[in-house]
Amino acid sequence: MTAVGDSIMVDAMPNLRSAFPNMAIDAVAGRQVATGLSVMQTLANLGRLEANIVVELGTNGTFTPAQLDRILSLAGGRHVVLLTNHCAYCMWVPSNNDLMATRCTAARACTVADWEALADLHPEWFGRDGVHMPIGGAGGQAFAELISRSLGGRIATSHLDPLPVRAGRPS
Repeated sequence: MTAVGDSIMVDAMPNLRSAFPNMAIDAVAGRQVATGLSVMQTLANLGRLEANIVVELGTNGTFTPAQLDRILSLAGGRHVVLLTNHCAYCMWVPSNNDLMATRCTAARACTVADWEALADLHPEWFGRDGVHMPIGGAGGQAFAELISRSLGGRIATSHLDPLPVRAGRPS
């Protein structure tokens, strides 16, 4: 499994490493979607994209249709899990999440993991900014569990409510 993300994925990194010991994670605080695409391009060029690709980008700015299409193109038919963004004061988050809901479909080998819906139910998982979680904490565990469930996995789900579903186009 390959994962590319920003600071939210950094917050959950200990939980991801525990849940997915063989996951290759490339996550950096402040990462923009364009930079994440460059990372994916490099991994693709090196033949290092695994069968499942987890992408958590968009917290730091807009996510365009062309960028999402490029992610899926780079994935080359591999299964992609896109995590929605959670940031109540980030004006671009609703459009990012709507884009994922409408363009990430089963026909495109893409699954939306609705982090926003789950995170909205649990403000206690977050620090003062309401976006970032204590590293390795309960929010990070729920983040890892959501990814597992989106991949059809069965890791412990002690922190998850029923899997959130985001309305979108049928696949």
